[in-house]
Amino acid sequence: AEAVDDATEVKAEKLESSWVSQAVRDGRRGVLKRGTLKRIEKLMKEYSVIFDVLRDDGQTFAWELFANEAKFTKVGVKGGHRNATPADLTTGVNFNDKRVQDDWLYMIEYWKPFMVTCAFPCKPHSPMQQLNRAQGLGEHVDELLRDTETLVQFTRKVMDAQARGGRIGIAENPWASDAWSHP
Repeated sequence: AEAVDDATEVKAEKLESSWVSQAVRDGRRGVLKRGTLKRIEKLMKEYSVIFDVLRDDGQTFAWELFANEAKFTKVGVKGGHRNATPADLTTGVNFNDKRVQDDWLYMIEYWKPFMVTCAFPCKPHSPMQQLNRAQGLGEHVDELLRDTETLVQFTRKVMDAQARGGRIGIAENPWASDAWSHP
């Protein structure tokens, strides 16, 4: 029982010193609404809830898809978390290929990562595209949308797989993106 208490104490110290905890203490909230921030603060105070969620002893196993600069992965590693190699065109993974998508969906179901984040392309869904339409470039905008449709559908499948498994899935796109109202 003493070893368990020591382990819990170490976890509490790590949580208190994590970059997320520090950001909340500093009042930084990024794009989070104030109500969301208050809920996060409440959860952070309830260590038992946090430890139940971090069922892998504080070593969050995460995959970042459509990684580009892999900022999520880099920050996670700095915070002491275990992350898989980020995946996108820069690492040789082409999510436009249906077989690649099927392989990744299989790996997600098999490995059951605690968290998967998908920062799918935002340019076609930007409100700025309405300016292009107004300038007579609607066909170009429609082409951009068609070219990324499979990536939006893949992101939806990844989020569904994570939700079915009771795990975290994060789809990343700007707040004003038309993708959020995509059927």
